[in-house]
Amino acid sequence: MKICIAACLCAQQLAAQGSFSGLFASTADISRLKFDEIPTSYKTTYRNAIGIRAGGTSGITFKHFLNSSDAIEGILGLWPNAIGITVLYERNVGIQGAPGLHFYYGGGAHFNAATGDYYAYRDDYWYHYRHDGIGVGIDGIMGIEYKIPPIPMAISLDLKPFIEASNYGTFYAGFDPSIGIKVAF
Repeated sequence: MKICIAACLCAQQLAAQGSFSGLFASTADISRLKFDEIPTSYKTTYRNAIGIRAGGTSGITFKHFLNSSDAIEGILGLWPNAIGITVLYERNVGIQGAPGLHFYYGGGAHFNAATGDYYAYRDDYWYHYRHDGIGVGIDGIMGIEYKIPPIPMAISLDLKPFIEASNYGTFYAGFDPSIGIKVAF
């Protein structure tokens, strides 16, 4: 939370000073260029990465760049009584003057399957639920990622809001913040 507040305050100060021009690469300019023509500060320095994501949707993640700015990321979410698959399309925008640091945003969808017992503590009582089910939903994503230059490692911090409907008549919505660590290759 402190990071988000600091980022917002920094953005307000830069906007007030008119310093935003040239800070972020234009995604329209990047998408028109070929990979080899993009300035080094805007390029991704890897094509694939595999790692872990720790957050509401925790699990194994794999990211593949389709070109210098567009990527597909898959997350295999694992919980004690459920499994989920999330597929996201992400647009990456390099931050000028900070090689390896990228802002990314995008969207996608997920599918979850759960089985077993659920326990919920509410109003001083434990409630027991038993149901098997599936859920499908849409996801958004935005975050920052830093590829550490001398080693093949990338660290990310993101927010993945989602809406989900299940076959037992419930709807869920959440923000799903996370931190990720990936090995890049």
